[in-house]
Amino acid sequence: MSPAYPPANSMLAAQEGRLHLPFLDGLRGLVSFYVVAHHIYAYSWISGGKSVPKAPFWLNWLQYGHFAVMIFIVLSGFCLVLPFVSGKPKKPGWIKTFYYRRARRILPAYYAAVLVSLAVAAICPPVPSVVTWGRSATTAGGLLSHLLLFQDIFGPGQINYAHWSVALEWQIYFLFPFLLWAFFRLGHGAGAALAMLLGFAGRAALDFGGVVPWSLATQYIGGFALGMWAAWVVVPTGAKTRTVNRWFLWPLVAAAGCILAHLVVPEAYRYLLKDAFVSIASAVMLIVLTSNAATGAWTSLSRILSSKPLLFLGAMSYSLYLVHPAILEFFEAYIVRHIPFPSVLQEFWFAEIAGLLSITLVSYGFYLLCERPYLAKSIPKVVDCRVRKCSKNPLL
Repeated sequence: MSPAYPPANSMLAAQEGRLHLPFLDGLRGLVSFYVVAHHIYAYSWISGGKSVPKAPFWLNWLQYGHFAVMIFIVLSGFCLVLPFVSGKPKKPGWIKTFYYRRARRILPAYYAAVLVSLAVAAICPPVPSVVTWGRSATTAGGLLSHLLLFQDIFGPGQINYAHWSVALEWQIYFLFPFLLWAFFRLGHGAGAALAMLLGFAGRAALDFGGVVPWSLATQYIGGFALGMWAAWVVVPTGAKTRTVNRWFLWPLVAAAGCILAHLVVPEAYRYLLKDAFVSIASAVMLIVLTSNAATGAWTSLSRILSSKPLLFLGAMSYSLYLVHPAILEFFEAYIVRHIPFPSVLQEFWFAEIAGLLSITLVSYGFYLLCERPYLAKSIPKVVDCRVRKCSKNPLL
């Protein structure tokens, strides 16, 4: 399926009542590409069991791959709630349809990636676990947890270290009907605030109880709900910048509160503040991008995100995320480690350039074989049409 490119006079492509936001694909592609670059950086500079010097300060921006997961989760909440922003679902059996479509979209490529990862694990030695990545020897329990998508809770770090977030998002899907009910019952603002409070407070309580941060990461429920809130704000209001501005008060105050609280909160809990800040910033970014796309104003960032290279990456971003750890592990074990580089920096640049190219090419082949055949043939319909009626610059 070729990606949809934006028309010249609008960043929102619409076709027969179906609405598509191309820059969201570009954003997804950019973030997934950053995750790959981050893991290559980790192999070079913080690889377990290998004594390496400290990375140059100008490479510090590659340390934050963990935040990419929160961006993905916020983006998922934003996209999945779009068909429901104008009213409660009325079609009988919509929950069954929702889970069928999610399963068809997520599971075939995921299980294919598990098989690829198992094949690589069979021929590559385990990678010592460091911070958020690494691969330990596969156990029967670890394999079962991957098959049932509970590897973020049981057996983390086995088979494929990036798959924990796939299990996490899959589990959040089962909360989606309840989140949707809360949004309709309490209002989208109150519903999002409640989900944020419960999600982040729940994770803090688990931290207090000694549960490791990568297990039961409930703060992502709050991020998912915040993405839903962003869609609720920007679509029904006509996606006008001047009407959206009034909604910026509480997320900006919350973001400022996260920064100030960082000064007094114990270090063990600061990662939650960073996650909260990233989720808020991501939601605000989605509001700004969508509102400006609808009004035709300030679309520079949207046009960059809608460029052909990023749309290409966006189309295959799920495949890229799924298989890049296995490809990178093979690349490091059988190519990088056998080249006598004069310095770690030279090894890093070789791995980044050659690794990114190799991973992208192999991931694209995986996408063609294991993901694209299961993609929906039509663009999801956006139920709410007021975005076109309210905007002075109507969408096509």
